[in-house]
This record gives sequence, structure tokens and C-alpha cells, in this order.
Amino acid sequence: MPCPRPLQHAHPIVFASWALLLLAGVLGLPAEAAPSGQATPTPRQASVYRWVDTWAQADWHASAGRFASAGDITVDGAGRHYLIDRVHDAVHVLASDGRPLALWRLHAEDPASHARRLDAAPDGSIWVLSWRENAFGQPTSQIERFSSAGQRLGAWWDARPFGDIAIGPEGRLYLSVASDRPRIVVLSDAAVEVAEFGAAELQVPVALDLDAEGRIYVVNHGRSIGTAPTPSPGPPPTREPSLASGQSATPEPAATDGVLVFAPRSFAFERAHPIPGVGDVASGPAGTFVSRELEILPLDRPDRPLYALPF
Repeated sequence: MPCPRPLQHAHPIVFASWALLLLAGVLGLPAEAAPSGQATPTPRQASVYRWVDTWAQADWHASAGRFASAGDITVDGAGRHYLIDRVHDAVHVLASDGRPLALWRLHAEDPASHARRLDAAPDGSIWVLSWRENAFGQPTSQIERFSSAGQRLGAWWDARPFGDIAIGPEGRLYLSVASDRPRIVVLSDAAVEVAEFGAAELQVPVALDLDAEGRIYVVNHGRSIGTAPTPSPGPPPTREPSLASGQSATPEPAATDGVLVFAPRSFAFERAHPIPGVGDVASGPAGTFVSRELEILPLDRPDRPLYALPF
């Protein structure tokens, strides 16, 4: 999961790509003979294109910072960014200013496994959640732990298809289960299950994160509650008006399409934030935010979206 930082500096991520160049020229054609006494017609213009380059011989290969599909991103205590490339099944390591530092290729010995989510632990280690289909075509989960330098420190398999992973301030693993009986499972770093919660409140938990106090924020896809929200009066959106609800958090968790919040340690349900269409959540020093398509919304003021991405 990502870790938001204070919104003081933008950290650009540079995308490398190949371009097919076309040169356009405009050539004049001879004028046709005009009848006597009539004005000479204007010469017709034609656009002529010349092929000057091709991808066929391009020596492209995956390298740090050149990723095809960003699946998840997290930030460690030193400010380094770790990003999953789902196409190349790799983790890209970037400096705090976006400079590429390293590339970790995953599962070279097991191409059927594919990394999906990751999170940074308080001790600086990086945890990666991957999926692999079993003999019956059902997804199973692999959980791997890496050092900040990319050394694999441990791994284990679990028959449950976990959807997301987050590491709490105490070092425990929090994993979402969307199939069968939706819930959040809590594991020790030794893969021992110590608790589970949310079965009474969750319908489809798709993402989660924890703040510094250990409070758990879970993106839940269910039925929207309350009346239809009105468009935000904020700055003009780049895609379409925000539909985030500005109403206060509700204590009713049933079938909430939005974010459910659970207390640290006791895991008791605290409140619901009904925000339709949320895809991810992240909590850090700058606060707790959710993403929805091209919008980033502060969880406590979803009626004031931050339009961080261009259309």
C-alpha cells in the first residue's frame, strides 16, 4: 500500500517509451489549364508522409523505472518508492525524487506466480503479495518478505486468495479476504493467524491500510447508503464532476460502498465513510486519502477532491 507524504513536493515518475516518427511535407501540384477569361484556380495541396523509424529493431528491455503497468506502490521510512510492475512481474525501486534505483525480478523460477500488492514494514522490509492458480484454477496466495536491498528473507503459501496486504505499526500482517466469508485476517510475521475481524460489516473488501496508531481503513464495495450526493463545488474536474458525498460519517456499516474504519487492537468497528467508487486507500503523515479513477480524495473531506492526475 502507498504511504502518503506531506504535499510539499511532487515526485515525478518518468515513463520511458519509444516513438514512431513521421515527417510530413506539403507538395504543390501543377495547376490545371483554365478556360480563357477565368481566374486560374488555386493549386491543390497534398500531404506526403515518409516512414523514418520503426519499433521492429528496438532493443527494449525492462529496467528500473521503465515499467509497463503499475499495480501498487509503497514508500519506506527513508522515502524510497517501491512499485509493482504487473506486466513484467517485478518491483521497481525509485528514489524520493523519482530517480530509478533498482529492479527486482520476481518469480523467475515460477512464471505462473504474479505479484499483485505490496507494503513497507516499520523495520524497512518490503512484503509482496502474489497470486498463483492451483490445479483447479483457483487463486492461492504467496507472501514474500524482502530486505530494502531486494534480498528475499522468507516466503510462504496460503490457500486463501488475499486481495491486499498492509503491515501494521506493530509488524503484524493485515490481509483482506473477499471470497467465501469476507473479512480481514491478521497474521504475525511468522505466518501465525492471531485474529480476524470485519465479517459482520464487510461485503467485498478490496484494499486496506493502517495509520501510525494502528487504526485500520478498509475499502469496501457494497451498496451506497444515504441520499444521492451532489457534485463538488470545488475546482473544475479533469474528467467528470466529483460524486463524493460530503455527509458526515455514519455509524451504520451495513452494505457500505466506501471506507470502513476499525479500531486499533480491539478491531471494533468505528465508523463508515460512504464514498461510491473508491478503489484504494492510503494513510500516512499527510493524512488518509482514497483514490477513485483520476481523483484523490481526503477521507475526512471527500467533497474537496484533489485533482492530481491529468485526463
